[in-house]
Amino acid sequence: MKSRTDKVIVYVLRPTEDGKGHQVLQMLRREGVYMGGTWQSCSGGIEPGETAVEAAVRELREETGLFPRRLTFLSYVESFYIAETDTLWHRTGFCALVDREEALTLNEEHTASRWISRREISRAVLWPGERAGLAEIFREHVAPGRPVAHRLLDFKAPGGP
Repeated sequence: MKSRTDKVIVYVLRPTEDGKGHQVLQMLRREGVYMGGTWQSCSGGIEPGETAVEAAVRELREETGLFPRRLTFLSYVESFYIAETDTLWHRTGFCALVDREEALTLNEEHTASRWISRREISRAVLWPGERAGLAEIFREHVAPGRPVAHRLLDFKAPGGP
């Protein structure tokens, strides 16, 4: 069995209209591609010479056209097995908070998008690993009253707005 660690997953959140909570972005994978027809979070590979943080920001920009106003990494690392390649994948998780008004522009990998509420996660998120990552985000990173070390931190990257 092989083990790979060159993937990231970015859970994209925006404030709710009333500002009292957050919504989570899901994108529908285009039919005819790997995992086509399923609702997904933003994810992708880490390119040679790239850090996981750089990959997370790049994937977010490529797949959505969005730029994180705040970014944090998760302590939870998602693991899943692909039988066809006998590979155990480990994806470093990130949470990106974007502005509510920022325009979403999907790339060719996706055909639709939706913003779901926290209470919709158990029904709308297909993968147990993604549900676990989102549970950490809502419990530790965006929960009111959490210590500073657990909140999203302001993020500024080269090339960003």
